[in-house]
Amino acid sequence: MTKISMLLLALTLCAGCASNYNITLNNGEVVTSRGKPKLDKSKTGYYFTDASGNPDYVSLGRVKEIAPQSWQKKYDDKSFKFLPAPGSQ
Repeated sequence: MTKISMLLLALTLCAGCASNYNITLNNGEVVTSRGKPKLDKSKTGYYFTDASGNPDYVSLGRVKEIAPQSWQKKYDDKSFKFLPAPGSQ
């Protein structure tokens, strides 16, 4: 492989490495983390680095959902509508 193709391959593989995640809490608050939050060894909560670069922790019972920030952008569009399943009405 040429050097250019190797560089493009490396950039493509690393593109998803530093993605942000949204942690939605039970009270509706959304916390953004740099990188994927990690479940602690005792499985009682998640350690993560917040958007400001500070280490943080949230207990497992407070977490409603953890999703990549790129997913959130897809569903924030106001034109997106849920349709009932066929035969459900």
